[in-house]
Amino acid sequence: GGMYANRIHLVSSEKGVGVNLGDLNARQGDITLDASGKLALKNSLASGSLTAKGDSVTLSGEHKSGGPLTVVAQRDVNVEGSELASDGNITLNGNGKLTLNNSRLTAGNDINLKGQDLAQNATSRGDARNNLNIALAGTATTQGLLIAGKNVELKAGKLSHTGQLVANGNARLNASGLDNSGTVQSQKNLAVSGVSLNNRGQMLSGGGLDVAVQTLNQSGTLSAKGSASLSAAKTLNNAAGGQILSEGALTVKAGQILQSGTLSGKKSLAVSGDSLSTAAKSLTTSQGGIALSTARAALDGKVIAQGDLAVQATQLSTQANAQLQSDGSITLSAQNAALSGTQAAKENFNVTADKLTHSGKSNAQIVTLHSGELINSGTITAPSLRLMAKRLVNGGKLQGDRLFTLKADQFENLAQGSIYSAYGLAFILPQFTNAGLIASDAGINLQVDALTNSGLISSGTKLQLSGKRLNNAGEMNATTLDLRYSQVLNQSSGLLLGKTALGLKADSLNNLGSIAGDFVHLNAAQLSNGGLLQGSNALAIDGNQIDVSADGRVLTAGALTLKASGFKNFGTLQGRNASVTANNWLNGGSLLGTDGVNVSVAQNMTSQGDLLSQGNTVINAQNLNNQGSLMSAGEMTLAGNELSNSGALQANNLTLNQTRIENKGTIIGLNALTLEARMAMAAPLLELVNSGKLLTQGALTINGGDISNGGTWQGQQILLNAQKLSNDGAIQSADALTLKLTGNLTSGKSSKITANGRAALSALDLSNSGQWAARRLTLTGESLNNAGQISGVDDLSVTLNGKFSQQSGKTLLSGGALALEAAAVDNGGQIQGRDTRITAGSLNNSGRLQGGNALVLETGSTLSNSATGVLLSEKALRITTPGLINYGIVQGGESSVVNAGNSLRNDGKLLSGKELTLNTASLSNNGWLQATTLLLNAVTTANAGTLLGTNSLTLNADKVTHQTAGKLYSGGNLLLTSTGFDQLGQVIALGNLTLKLSEGFTGKNVIAAGDTLNITSNGAIANQSVMQGQAVNLKAGGALTNNGQITTGSGSSTLSGSQIAMNAAGTLQAGGDVTLNSRSDITTGGFLGTAGTLTLNAAGSLLNTALLYAGNNMYLLANSIKNQRGDILAGNSLWMQRDTAGNASAEVVNTSGNIETQNGDITIRTGHLLN
Repeated sequence: GGMYANRIHLVSSEKGVGVNLGDLNARQGDITLDASGKLALKNSLASGSLTAKGDSVTLSGEHKSGGPLTVVAQRDVNVEGSELASDGNITLNGNGKLTLNNSRLTAGNDINLKGQDLAQNATSRGDARNNLNIALAGTATTQGLLIAGKNVELKAGKLSHTGQLVANGNARLNASGLDNSGTVQSQKNLAVSGVSLNNRGQMLSGGGLDVAVQTLNQSGTLSAKGSASLSAAKTLNNAAGGQILSEGALTVKAGQILQSGTLSGKKSLAVSGDSLSTAAKSLTTSQGGIALSTARAALDGKVIAQGDLAVQATQLSTQANAQLQSDGSITLSAQNAALSGTQAAKENFNVTADKLTHSGKSNAQIVTLHSGELINSGTITAPSLRLMAKRLVNGGKLQGDRLFTLKADQFENLAQGSIYSAYGLAFILPQFTNAGLIASDAGINLQVDALTNSGLISSGTKLQLSGKRLNNAGEMNATTLDLRYSQVLNQSSGLLLGKTALGLKADSLNNLGSIAGDFVHLNAAQLSNGGLLQGSNALAIDGNQIDVSADGRVLTAGALTLKASGFKNFGTLQGRNASVTANNWLNGGSLLGTDGVNVSVAQNMTSQGDLLSQGNTVINAQNLNNQGSLMSAGEMTLAGNELSNSGALQANNLTLNQTRIENKGTIIGLNALTLEARMAMAAPLLELVNSGKLLTQGALTINGGDISNGGTWQGQQILLNAQKLSNDGAIQSADALTLKLTGNLTSGKSSKITANGRAALSALDLSNSGQWAARRLTLTGESLNNAGQISGVDDLSVTLNGKFSQQSGKTLLSGGALALEAAAVDNGGQIQGRDTRITAGSLNNSGRLQGGNALVLETGSTLSNSATGVLLSEKALRITTPGLINYGIVQGGESSVVNAGNSLRNDGKLLSGKELTLNTASLSNNGWLQATTLLLNAVTTANAGTLLGTNSLTLNADKVTHQTAGKLYSGGNLLLTSTGFDQLGQVIALGNLTLKLSEGFTGKNVIAAGDTLNITSNGAIANQSVMQGQAVNLKAGGALTNNGQITTGSGSSTLSGSQIAMNAAGTLQAGGDVTLNSRSDITTGGFLGTAGTLTLNAAGSLLNTALLYAGNNMYLLANSIKNQRGDILAGNSLWMQRDTAGNASAEVVNTSGNIETQNGDITIRTGHLLN
């Protein structure tokens, strides 16, 4: 029902008894309800205060009071479909649950809600003109509207807010768990505290915002017109779509911050906590500065500051879509930073981290990265870029347009990495590995202790690199490239390119790739090249040890200069002008100097490859060992101490100036070849040992000391000035050849010294076992021993102070004049010329001496020709010697003269095709002397051989001893003129035979003439053998005695003597007239007969005891004519008288004999005839 009063005061003291009231109206006073049980009040109106107390209180309907409206319940307070209005405070206070359901609370002052729990549905509303105070021990569920004209103070165990909570002043919310999906708004400050805050709605502050919770889950809006401070001891999660906004400074502090929405502090933003994670579509922004300070920061989305942006974290990461932007500067500080997003600042971008991983994009006016380890795979660009790290790894892009500063203990630029600055790069690094791009339009200066490059380092002007170790497998290029390293390794893929100039200085350079430039200068103590070294205009290499492998190339179109202590080349060297200076050089490759080559080696040079020049070549090496090819199209000069060649040396004009040369290969000077120790020919002289080839189309000149040749010399002209020459090879000249030796010349077997022109060989002692040949050959020396072949086609001259020896079967030949002059000649071979002249102190020949036109032999002592010896002239032969001993053959084809001043002994054959004149003091012949016309002039002649003149034989001697085996033959006349002639051998002439003797003569062997035999002697003549001739004339100054056979032909014969004894042992048979004239007596004891007339004329007596026969007339003329037991028979008439005048003889006595004529008369004129 209803209750109306000025004042209503209702008290129910009995517990458990409920009070259910209808309408209460206190027009002028208070309403006070106090029930021990439940209190239900439907409507009430009080001009004063309204107080309702109960175990539980339920209000429904309208409840108005002019004063405070207070509901106090021991348990629950339920406001159901009710409107509570008070001009003062409205207080709902219960120990249980406060329920506002479809209700409205309007307070002229404050609304105070206190209880265990609060439940406000969406249609419920609470308006407080001043403050709204809610204090709950349990849970508050607010779905409706709560408005405070001033402040809101809410404390609850938990708050679930889906409605609107508005404070025109400050709002303070405190709940252990706060879940907001509605609106919380304050015109001034908003403070939220508790354990957790889950905001899906709006929490708006017209002033400052202060959130202090353990956990904040935010997907709605947290906003403040002033500064905002969010504190979540554990987690702050600003979900996608969530907004945390502040038009002042925004401060966020939490253990874990998950930012997926918008986080904005207009004036500034400060975030701190254990961890910060911003999502891909999140926005973290401020028109002022942003400061993020967490142990771990994982940033995605956008972080934008119009002021400075600072991030400080132990672990910092930005995702690929993250954007960190600042109109001021960005400062990142972390122990470990991973930047995958975009970091952009208009001013500075500073990163300080123990480890920085950058895979995003960063740019600013000035970028400064300071890290213990910096790994970049993104893009970092700035007009000014500063990088400082202990270890820097770049796989992205680093660009400092105006300034790029990098300091790192270890720097690695990966294959995808690029470093660029338009205005230059300058790095000072202990270690740098580059596999990517480093480029600048201006200069680059890298001071790196250990630089490894497999990428590209490029400068538009000058690239300077310095340090300790450089390992390049990529490319380094610049207009000018300057490298200064202790150790440089340029691998097979490596390229070092200085477009204008390249300079490299190192302790060690190992090049397997390419080093190239316009002008290249390399200076390395140890240089090894297995790749390409190229200087377009010039290439200079200085080093202690330079090694070029088989794949190595050293090339330039200009000057090539190499200086080293040790140099090994197995590759290719090429330049316009090539210069090599070294202590030692091993060349197994090739060197080409298109215009020229200049080599200076202080010690040993060994070339197994090719050294070529299209110009001039100069090689000065202390010891040069060539096993390959040294060739020059111009002039080549080789100088030094020793040259050993087993390869090929060739030049247009080749000069070898060494102290010792050993050649086993080929040495060619196309126009000229000169070998000498030095131009001045000062000691030591050249020693040459040649077993190869020395060739030239021009002059081959050798000036030296000890020369040994086992190979080939060949030239247009050859000139040798030396001490000694030992030749076992071939020396061949197309024209002139001159060998001048102060020592010996020795030629071995199969050796050759030949010239198509004039050759002159001069030596102390000459020894030949090979072949010497020339068109005109001159040999001069102390001695010559020939065991080979020596020939001068047109002329051969040998002049020796000592001995000439020629071995058996060996030759000294000339098709023209051959002149041999020596102190002694010992020939066992063949000496032959067209005109051969030998002048010697002594000559021993067991071989062949031959002249075509003439053979002239002149000796100062004995000339001995052994049994195998031949002295032969096809024409004239002239021998002049003190003594000639011949056991062989001496033969002249035409007129020949032998002048053997002291003696001539012939046990062989001495022959002439025409005249032969022998002049000697003593001739001893046990052989054969023959000529067409043979003339012997000797003091004494002893012949046990044959003297034959096919046309005539003339022998003039003081004494001739003709041994039994001896034969004097003439095919024509034979004239022997001698004081004495001891004849034991035959004397036969087919023509006249004349003996002119001063002493008595005894014919002891056959003396026969084909024509007339004339024997004249100043002494007696005795015949004990056979005398025969067509006519026989014997004229003796003494007695004429015949004990042999005298036979004549048809010619008239005369025999005369002081007395004539034709003894019984002898006979005289004639075919013509025979006359015997005796200046005393004639005795005939043997047969004396003629087919012609026989005349015996004796001044004394004539005694016949044999047969006297004349086929014609017979004249016996003597003072006394006696025929004792003899027979005298004339075929015609017989005259016996004193003389031809017819004077009578003293007596004619015929004792037991027969005197008769066959056809004629017998005329006897005598003073006494006794028959």
